[in-house]
Amino acid sequence: MCIDYTNLNQACPKDCYPMPSIDKLVEAASRNDRLSLLDAYFGYHQMPMALEDEEKTSFYAGDEIYWYVMMSFGLKNASATYQKMVIIIFRAKIGRNLEVYVDDIVKEQNAVKPNQMYLRCGVWEISGIFGVEFGKFLGFMVSQRGIEINPEKIKVIAKMELPKSVKDIQRLTRRVVALRRFISKSADKCLPFFKIMRSAAQKDESSKQKFEWNQECQAAFDELKSYLSSPPLLTKAMDGEILYLYLGISDEAISSVLVREEGKHQQPIYYINSVLHRAELRYLTIEKTALGVVTSATKFRPYFQSHPIIILTDQPLQQILQKPKCSESDWTLYVDGASGSKGAGAGVFLIGPDRHQSEHALKVNFDATNNMAEYGALLLGLQLALELKVMAIEVYSDSHLVVNQVNSICKVVDPVMMTYVALVADLK
Repeated sequence: MCIDYTNLNQACPKDCYPMPSIDKLVEAASRNDRLSLLDAYFGYHQMPMALEDEEKTSFYAGDEIYWYVMMSFGLKNASATYQKMVIIIFRAKIGRNLEVYVDDIVKEQNAVKPNQMYLRCGVWEISGIFGVEFGKFLGFMVSQRGIEINPEKIKVIAKMELPKSVKDIQRLTRRVVALRRFISKSADKCLPFFKIMRSAAQKDESSKQKFEWNQECQAAFDELKSYLSSPPLLTKAMDGEILYLYLGISDEAISSVLVREEGKHQQPIYYINSVLHRAELRYLTIEKTALGVVTSATKFRPYFQSHPIIILTDQPLQQILQKPKCSESDWTLYVDGASGSKGAGAGVFLIGPDRHQSEHALKVNFDATNNMAEYGALLLGLQLALELKVMAIEVYSDSHLVVNQVNSICKVVDPVMMTYVALVADLK
């Protein structure tokens, strides 16, 4: 039984205890001769609640009120609390021959010792299998060979009927996202689906009911099913070995795959993909390649920090990145907007690569706040830069709100500000 603790969870501060990386745990569990997989499925109910918090978990059952004396499912910080406990219990083993994620436990071993493992965990109610060559851990199939897709997830997509609504498309893309580390160029394969969802979001409520499944979508759907009929086997990187990063650049997406060499063969470790948005669509090929490197370095940070990595591309990235002036903007824009009792205005100060300076002013003929005037100056400056065919520019503003909104650091709530942010995004 699980209680809806929505209101209680909203009132509780979030426990910022870091949960372990699922990808890291799955990789650690692979490439072992034998595995023991366990599930402490009643683990939450074996942790006592704090006495002062028991009443907060109360619920009605008929005319009576009950509350939990042991930790309940559905509480905001239940997973983090449970993870803390298992980390303390298995601290000496974690990272050596044991991996734990909440109530899922895997013991890596070369020799089968099932009784020893069972007795050590006998304090809990545990279901599991012991000394097997392969098994399911955190939704993936792990074995001595490497990491494979759970066949059940493939069957779900293979048996899907043709989507008949936007919700069906969303359901399909969620299932694909769950398998994205196995799918080469998944962003390109799913672009027709993303376009349908994007167009549906832009239409008004009266036209949202119209659903168009075209030949492009059908071809992408068939290609996806065909690819998943023989998915790749992912491997695990060995300590200190050289890895290779391949980049794939298309008009609307970037993708990469990290591989390792074993003999004369290369084996994939992880696929990543990203759809390009707004200004990124206008990037030159070499700029998209650089973006692919940055995206890959961010996602593969643990690999970049522990392995020498060779990036394979036909673009001259090395020569360009070794020249700081080529990788920095030669144009600088300073904007300033202000409003007062006599009206509002904006000023723009543009500096070119030859240090040529250009000043422009604008008067706002409607009631405007300081931030609205600042946005007006920013839009004017960006329009001037576009007229001069400037490819890259650094912009400076003294309005922290405008800077944070444009850089998506803070959330935009005001409808007027949302309009300004959208206009700036179109010019970026």
